[in-house]
Amino acid sequence: MKARFLFIFLAVFLSCGLAFTSCSRTGTCEMCGKKNVKLYTVKDDESVLNLCSDCKKAYEINKENEKILSEQDDSTKGKKAYDWYSSLDQLETYIIDPEPYIVRVQIVLGYKKNDKKVSNEITSHRIELVDSLRNFFSMQTRETLKTSNEKNLRLEILKLINTSVLENQKILDVRFTKMEVIQK
Repeated sequence: MKARFLFIFLAVFLSCGLAFTSCSRTGTCEMCGKKNVKLYTVKDDESVLNLCSDCKKAYEINKENEKILSEQDDSTKGKKAYDWYSSLDQLETYIIDPEPYIVRVQIVLGYKKNDKKVSNEITSHRIELVDSLRNFFSMQTRETLKTSNEKNLRLEILKLINTSVLENQKILDVRFTKMEVIQK
């Protein structure tokens, strides 16, 4: 009797298990439009999105970056009058597309007006900063470097610099004075 019950239980479990795995949710990503991809449901304040794994990751990074910006010092929040660090070299690196493309980018960093500590820290970490930015851009694709994604790129760079490069001071804004994606 126990053996029969165990056999029935295993048969039901295996058939249900197969049904669950064959019903994995696939479709078209609502953000990038990729078709026949595994979808993840992301709940936003206003809506529910069905995203592929890449877009889900980008969405989560964007939410985290928005949180960083909202936690900025109240004395600088909403003000656009920054001092700008513009002494970074122009960066040029290959991106990860299958076809050979390079990106050329010139970046300036905004920080609280008249805050010499930030400028000094950026200068003292200039080598690490340039290296981190070069690595960041080498992991991008033509798709992620489109003008329509510029705000997300700026936020990702802001987070990268403030969490991985600078030790004590924080930058408040990142701008591109030049960005070109060129086929080689």
